[in-house]
Amino acid sequence: MLTVFIKKFSIIMFFALAAFPLMTPTINSIVIITTCLLVIYNLITTCKPIKFNKNLILLTLVFWMFFIYQFIANEFSFKIILLNLPFLVFPLIFYFRPEYIEKKIKDQSLTVFQISVVIASLYFLSVFLISNQTKSLFLVNNYNIPFFRDFVFNKASLKIHPTYIASFLLISYTISLFKFFKNTLSNNYIKTLHIFNMLFLCFMIVLFNSKIVFLVLLISNGVFLFFYFKRFLKCCRKNPLKSITFTIITIVIFGIFSSENLIIKRFIELKTELSSPIKGDYYNSTNIRVAILKCNLSLLKNVPVLGYGNALQNKLNGCFKANYNSDFYIKSTYNTHNYYINLILYGGWLFLFIFLIYIFTLFFSIKHTTLAIFIILQILVINLTENYLSRHYGIITFNYFLALFAFINHKDSALS
Repeated sequence: MLTVFIKKFSIIMFFALAAFPLMTPTINSIVIITTCLLVIYNLITTCKPIKFNKNLILLTLVFWMFFIYQFIANEFSFKIILLNLPFLVFPLIFYFRPEYIEKKIKDQSLTVFQISVVIASLYFLSVFLISNQTKSLFLVNNYNIPFFRDFVFNKASLKIHPTYIASFLLISYTISLFKFFKNTLSNNYIKTLHIFNMLFLCFMIVLFNSKIVFLVLLISNGVFLFFYFKRFLKCCRKNPLKSITFTIITIVIFGIFSSENLIIKRFIELKTELSSPIKGDYYNSTNIRVAILKCNLSLLKNVPVLGYGNALQNKLNGCFKANYNSDFYIKSTYNTHNYYINLILYGGWLFLFIFLIYIFTLFFSIKHTTLAIFIILQILVINLTENYLSRHYGIITFNYFLALFAFINHKDSALS
C-alpha cells in the first residue's frame, strides 16, 4: 500500500516540477526538495546501484564552478551557491529518477507546463483588467513601456519578471508548433487546442513586450519553416488545416508587430535613443542598455584572472556613477544584461571556457530531439540581452528542460 502511494505521489511531484510558472520561488523550492527526497527514498528502497557517468558530471559543471569559486573568492556567498544549485539538483533528480518516470510522463509533463503557462497568463490578464480598462492593454507609458508589462512587474502578487514570463510563452508556443506540425495528431480536438494555444501565446508575448523574446519567436518560426519546408509542404497537402493555421499565425504575428502602440514603438526607441546618453532623470530601457554595454566593455578591458567575483555589481555601479550624471542605477539594480559577459566578469575567462564545455556536452545529450535543441537555443539567444541564467526562474526553466530531455532520452517520433 505504501509503495503504491509513494509511486503515485512521486509521479504527481514530477508533474509539479513542470508547473513552476505558477509557483513562487519558495513553493517551487519546496516541490524540488520533496521530489529529491522521493528520489532518494526510491534509491534506498530499491537498492538501485548509484553509478555516475561522464555526461552527468559534465552536466553539473556550472554548479561546481560557482561552488568552488566561492572558496577561492575574496567574499564567500552562500546565496550564489543556492541560486546555482538547480544546475546540480535537476540532472541528479532525472538521472536517478524512479524507473516508472519515463517517456509518457515526459510528454504529459510538457502538457502540464503548457497548461501552467496558460493559467499564469490568464491570471495576469484578469488581475490587470480588474483595475484597468481593456484598452489599457495596448497602451504604453512615457518610457515606451506597456502598461500591462509595467503592471505585472510592479503590482502583480506573483512576482515574475515579464521577460521570464515571455520566455515561458515562447517555449510553450514552440512545443505546440512541434506537436502540431510534426506529430500525427489523430484527435481533431487536440489539434484545435494547439491552434488556439499558439494564437493566444503570440498575443501574450506581444503584451509582455520583450523585444528579445519577440525576435526569437520570429527567428524560431523562420528556422522551423526553413528546416522542415519539404515536410511542411507534404503535410499541408495532406492536411490543408495545418497550412491555413501556419498562415493565420504568421499573419497574426506580423499584424501585431505592426501595431503602433506595442511592438513598433519599442523598436523605434532603439533607433531614436541609441545615441541619446543618460542625463539626470532622462533615461529609458534603450540608453540604459547602452550604458550597461559600455560599462561591461570597460570592465572587460581590465578583468582580473579570476574576475571581479561577488564585487561585480559594485564595480558596475561604480562605472555608472563615474560616467553618468544620474541616479538610475540607485533606483533599480542593473546587472550586465548579458550572461556570457557576466560569466567573464564574475569568474574570468575560465568561467566562459567551462560554460562552453558544458554547452557542448548539453547538446550532445539532447541531440536526439530537435524540440529540446530549439528550446535550449532560444534560451541561449535570450542570454545575449539578459542575465537569464542568473535568476531563479531562468535557472529553473533551463535546467528543467535540459534534464527532462537529456535523461528521459528515448527517441520520440513526435518531437525528434
